[in-house]
Parts: sequence; structure tokens; C-alpha cells
Amino acid sequence: MANQEPADTLIGASVELKGSLKNQGSIVINGTVIGDVTSGATVVISETGRVQGPIIAKRIEVAGTVIGSLRGEQLIDLLPKSIVQGDLAGGQLSIRQGATFVGKCEMPLPDGHSHPKSAPKPE
Repeated sequence: MANQEPADTLIGASVELKGSLKNQGSIVINGTVIGDVTSGATVVISETGRVQGPIIAKRIEVAGTVIGSLRGEQLIDLLPKSIVQGDLAGGQLSIRQGATFVGKCEMPLPDGHSHPKSAPKPE
């Protein structure tokens, strides 16, 4: 993990979990999770990790594969070789060179900024 906090929950590389995975602490996924993942801290999807379902956490770091939406309150970090197919919403977003992302992204504007007005449509 980028900030080196210890993992409260570790899903091993040979594990396949079907269902909901919820924890207030950090979660590291080296195996496969089919279902939703929720953490009050950090979720890390390692290079061998795969998640099919939504992920909600304060921070999300992806080095593996995610098929589903990601909502990171503070940060979503897509590392090189990561593959994400789904929508992203969060405070900050980092997409590293070599990452693959297919979906939409929604981020809040900094304080004091407003959404730009749409350009007029050509006739």
C-alpha cells in the first residue's frame, strides 16, 4: 500500500470470495472478490487481485483488475498495468501511465469554482 498502513483484512491470491466484504479497516485483495467491497480506510487491489463489483472506501489503489464502480472519498489511484471498467467518483484521481480505464469520472470542483457553462450547440 502506498501509505504503508497495515492491512486489517487480506484476501489471498488463491481465494475467491462471493458476496459482500465490509471492514472499517484497510483491505488488501490479492485474489478474487465477486461482490461489493466497502472499507472505512484503504482498499488495495494488487496485481493479482480482481474485483467484480463496486468498491467504496476513503482511498482506493488498483494494480489489478476491477469491473465495477469505484468511489474513493479521498483518492483513487490507478497504477500501471491496472484495468478498470466502471465509473469513478472521488476527491482526487491519479491514473498512471500504462493503466487502462473505461468509464466515466466525476470529481468535485475545488472550493470557489463553479461548473462551466455548456458551449452552444452548433446548428
